[in-house]
Amino acid sequence: MLAGREDSAPLRPGLGLGRADSGGSEQAFLDEDRGEDGANGGPPHRSESAGGREGPLPMEMETDPAGGAGQRAAQKLSAGALARDVLAAPANVAAYYRRLSEAFGWRFVAMVSIVYGLNQGMGEAFFEFGGRYLLSDEPPAGFGLNASRIESIQGFANVPWQIKSVYGIASDTFPIGGYHRNPYVIAAGALGVASWSALWIFPLGVGFAAIMLFLGNLSVASPDVMIDASVAERCRSHPNFASDLQTLCWASFGLGKIAASSSMGVLMALFGSRALFGLTTMTSVAMLIPALFNWITEQPRSTRLLNTAPRAASGSSSPSAPRYTTVPANPEALQDVDIDLRGHVAGANDDGVSGHDARRADDRGDEIQVEHGCIGKLRHFLVDPVAGPVYRLSFIVMGISIAMGIIAEQSDGYVAVFASALITTASIAMAVYQYEKEVSLRLAKASVYIFLAGAMQPTSSLMFLWSKHDERYCDDKADQCPGSFCPRPCFSEEFFSLVSVVGYVVFVVGTAMYNKYLSSWSYKRIWRVTQIALTLASLLDLIFVQRWNLALGIPDKAFVLGDEILNDLISRLNTMPLFVLAAATCPPGVEATLFALNMGLSNFGVTLGRYHGVGLMWIFGGVTGPNFVNLDWFVLARSLMRLLPILLIPVLVPDGTPQTETFEDVHAGTDDGEDPGKA
Repeated sequence: MLAGREDSAPLRPGLGLGRADSGGSEQAFLDEDRGEDGANGGPPHRSESAGGREGPLPMEMETDPAGGAGQRAAQKLSAGALARDVLAAPANVAAYYRRLSEAFGWRFVAMVSIVYGLNQGMGEAFFEFGGRYLLSDEPPAGFGLNASRIESIQGFANVPWQIKSVYGIASDTFPIGGYHRNPYVIAAGALGVASWSALWIFPLGVGFAAIMLFLGNLSVASPDVMIDASVAERCRSHPNFASDLQTLCWASFGLGKIAASSSMGVLMALFGSRALFGLTTMTSVAMLIPALFNWITEQPRSTRLLNTAPRAASGSSSPSAPRYTTVPANPEALQDVDIDLRGHVAGANDDGVSGHDARRADDRGDEIQVEHGCIGKLRHFLVDPVAGPVYRLSFIVMGISIAMGIIAEQSDGYVAVFASALITTASIAMAVYQYEKEVSLRLAKASVYIFLAGAMQPTSSLMFLWSKHDERYCDDKADQCPGSFCPRPCFSEEFFSLVSVVGYVVFVVGTAMYNKYLSSWSYKRIWRVTQIALTLASLLDLIFVQRWNLALGIPDKAFVLGDEILNDLISRLNTMPLFVLAAATCPPGVEATLFALNMGLSNFGVTLGRYHGVGLMWIFGGVTGPNFVNLDWFVLARSLMRLLPILLIPVLVPDGTPQTETFEDVHAGTDDGEDPGKA
């Protein structure tokens, strides 16, 4: 891709049925703490009729001819319609925030905005930009690492984004004082303050800096899961607000990125890379303080009732996951509740459950157990026919991810990282297929594609290192530039900051364009077209490296800004259906955990793409500065390898469009795990 930014970045915010990227399986089917006022965390019930939504959504959600609410219809691209949307935007935004605040309470809306806008949007922009310069700048300003070593360190630091589902499992299984989310956000905020402050204040070595970057990423990735779990809860009880809440998360994230990117170049030039970690510390503080006052508005939970004989989901051959509901902690209160096996407390019954470990079978032969204790909950999930494979796979991915990260961080050479990455890619793909096919064969195939699509596309920071300002070969020393790819672009920190701003503006625009104009395309068509377009756009770097743009009279900055707009727009259109597919293939009962697992697999795939980029550098003789020998061949090979995921599409990607939003629709016609119409 472009000089100023990495070729690819891990997927951050989740997306799905109400942003179900929560990682917490409990939130997939809990229906509790409802009916309270917004200030106390439980939004009042809103009808799904027109009265439930005042004013148009920032991203239009249309109803299909069959009446399926929430399915996105394709829109004709109209200049007049776009102009009207722009003019109406301020009033629509004000109505949008007012609608959410009335439904869920202003504290919850503010907390979602803080976590996604400040901690993740601004914080991530600051520490990624500062980290890139910290690792690449010559001492004493930085560590002066080459491209291979930078990829290894960044891959290790990104491990927390690859194991998101484990955070949800931990918070579901190990509540703190009855709270499943808020204490984990508090812990993440404190961890962020400590790790970013250490990078800001202390002159750490490379190894300690890598550990602090790892912990800092953990402080951003885990609140993402907790907030998504809270969002998913509200979307479950109020599905007519799912699109609004999804937009709140995406808009906060994008606007936070834009705000940080517009200033970080100047701040970097004035105060150095470590100052940006100081600003990241402030974003952690901004999250920590409201978390201490429970702005998530989470209510404590205690006893949960478990249906230990789950039945098959409607319209599906796959069994559903266990159903839970929360009941009072005192045993006496259990005498007065009746358990509806769909997961609701239904009222008084003479055959009520008594005692914390009481069991009874209802007239359908299903069994109810009151679950107390963290180990008991985890044990039941691990043996469940649906949740069990997902949970076991989550722990396997966590172990392999951490092991791969440690190998990369400890290795100085190309071969060890490349070989380990190849073995890891094959191992994860086989594990995903093996475990998820127990739930659904089509789910397993889709998850393997989500993972391999990133792993098969090598990425590298070589373009950034070649194009950044270097006092040795820039300005009055331009004639001393070594190698064949001269003169160097010598881009400043301020220009890279501008490139980031442009990229994140396109991020927001691309999201809106996808929702309006591409959502009726099939998955296969979207990915075939966008992968080919990404390949062609990536080849623009070859023109840039060979300096042909100068021969054509196109200045470097103008060429790169145009390249950035094109690449980021295509990338956004390419990744949006991935989120929808990840949500649509999840069976009822484990949507949240499985969606977070798939997002972690996507992030893991992108990280392995970094390591495969290290291998590609090795193949071409260790492409590195200051000469960057064979950089042009590296760019050509990297660009053409973007076509590789197309080979997987006929085998792994299901038929249908992103408008197919339910597990039953995606798996319609499946029998015994086999895809319909396929041998």
